[in-house]
Amino acid sequence: MARSVPLVVDRALRLLEAIISDRGSSSISSIAARMQMPSATAYRLSGALVECGYIVRVGAGRYFPGSVILAAGAERDPRATLKCAAKPCLDWLARRVRAAAHLGVFEGGMVSYLVKSGSSRSARFTREGTQLDAYCSALGKVLLAHLPASERNAYLAGGPFPKLTNQTITNPKELSVHLRQVRRKSYAIDDREFAEEVMCIAVPVRDRNSRVYAALSITTSPDELRGPRVSAALRLLGRAARDIEGSMNRQPPSPRARQSASRRVAPVI
Repeated sequence: MARSVPLVVDRALRLLEAIISDRGSSSISSIAARMQMPSATAYRLSGALVECGYIVRVGAGRYFPGSVILAAGAERDPRATLKCAAKPCLDWLARRVRAAAHLGVFEGGMVSYLVKSGSSRSARFTREGTQLDAYCSALGKVLLAHLPASERNAYLAGGPFPKLTNQTITNPKELSVHLRQVRRKSYAIDDREFAEEVMCIAVPVRDRNSRVYAALSITTSPDELRGPRVSAALRLLGRAARDIEGSMNRQPPSPRARQSASRRVAPVI
């Protein structure tokens, strides 16, 4: 006689399927109502699914497929998961620094801006979904610095690099030295290199193997990011980057973790 699926497992799997299909459009309470599942049960189950890496919180009680679903190939758009996981972190960062926060990736020799939160007169050039040159931005320099050496050298050999301001680094050899410093320090600063009224600071976002796949930055005016404010900004950037990494890099749960999670959500009403 076939063994029946425990109720807690059945409900968790059905909830996971609903969250994957919803893709962050609805709150967990709305999903629970559609499933005729008690909200308290849905919240307990979703907490266990987050801890095990199956889903990520994206704010306002909403969830999105997480790292385990990505690894299994069930979620076909890892960029969408990154954007959803990063958005609450950037919202928090922008509020703390009272400036604009950005998340970007390196594509086709340019920085693609995936997420922007907050506002600043200095950040009027950036919009989600747009691309800007990498050599003259803090985001771009972090991403360039952590490319494999062959790819970075190919980029540097592919100039020219137009001089946008008096501060812009345009010489490939000088830029190469600068990028090695960025890699060693693990952060980059754009001090009026893109525009006279713009100053940015950026840090890397790493996968579970410590490879850099994105960068996180804040953008403000040069007067707002001097002296001790740089250290304070780096601490906040580092915290936000770690939060994004924590959401994106969760490993598939071990049998012991799965058993522990099932104990925490039982009994299911």
